[in-house]
Amino acid sequence: SRNRVLLTTILVLSMLGGLLFFLCGWMEDEYRRNLHGQLLSARNQIQQDVATWLSDKQGLLEKWAGNDQFAKQVSQLPAGGEYAMDESLLRVIALNEHLSPLLDDADHVAFAVLDAGGHKLVASVPAELGQQDPVATHPDVLRDVFAGEPAYYFSRDTLLNADATTYVPSGVVYVFQPIFLDNEVIAALKLTLNLERELDRAFHMDSLWERGTAYLFDEHGNLVAQRSDQQGFIPETRAAQPVLDYLAERAVVAPAIAAGRINLAGYPGLSAPDVVGAWSWYSRLQLGVAVEVDRAEAFRLLSMFNVFAALITLLASVVVLLLGALYYRRGTALKHEMNLLESLTDGATSLRHRLAFCHTVHPERWSDVGDAALLEHLDAWLGPDLL
Repeated sequence: SRNRVLLTTILVLSMLGGLLFFLCGWMEDEYRRNLHGQLLSARNQIQQDVATWLSDKQGLLEKWAGNDQFAKQVSQLPAGGEYAMDESLLRVIALNEHLSPLLDDADHVAFAVLDAGGHKLVASVPAELGQQDPVATHPDVLRDVFAGEPAYYFSRDTLLNADATTYVPSGVVYVFQPIFLDNEVIAALKLTLNLERELDRAFHMDSLWERGTAYLFDEHGNLVAQRSDQQGFIPETRAAQPVLDYLAERAVVAPAIAAGRINLAGYPGLSAPDVVGAWSWYSRLQLGVAVEVDRAEAFRLLSMFNVFAALITLLASVVVLLLGALYYRRGTALKHEMNLLESLTDGATSLRHRLAFCHTVHPERWSDVGDAALLEHLDAWLGPDLL
């Protein structure tokens, strides 16, 4: 009946709608879980790579500073880097040549040997001899180094770009290694490293996320380093606002409570107006790491899946409606034929009754149309039609 077909169609369409709702919800949960994991993995991977890279550089610097002959030559340099036209100048030239292989690595920007006051006794740029190194503004670093402990700190400096055509602000890390002579620290060997080169290598994200980026920040939220291929893309010098809020929260609660954050709801980032991202502060490095990806790009595959699922459901709904209409039309035609057949059967029965009456009155003029007579003379009245 019409009502039955209508109810069946509504039921099937409701099931399709429910299936679509469930499938899209499940897919979104799985996609978000996967995106959460990738952001977390990328953030932690950057931290691990930077920490390993920094540890390797400290080990390299330790080997250079641990050379006894090198330490003796450093001990013969004039205090404060005040050179005259004498043998001390020849010694510093020789030491400069001795340390020059440190710059063979593309990550290594400059080197220097510093005294306890932060003055440069040796420098990869000779014009800086005797000048006070910027580390003098970090007395805690100098104090640790001359107490016999290796140290480092992150900052920003002006370095040559990749094409060596102009100087651009860049993230760097200054690594210090004490130079011992007779178990006494006489100077510090300093190596300046290009942090953004390592950040480029450490940034591992899905290749589909073309607008993904990463940056490093200090405890105040100032940008320390960013991916070098994003130099012109991120003009800001401060981290995104949610990162600043996280640092403010971390300053007033226990650091263990203020763990890293992941935001999939979207926020104004440095690389795009609407991004998803993950960030955290790593006390061991005294450095923060943030990863962000354009939100539309991150959810592009999920959006494509939702559109595809909606189209499939729409197509299935059209098929169900067409089948329902076809079934209804066939049912209507069948009912019409049944009604016609019933009307023909009633007429034939009435005719047999009249013929039987005529046969009873005039048997010689009317044939017997009873069941027994018809069966007995079957070949006569039905046979010709069958042939």
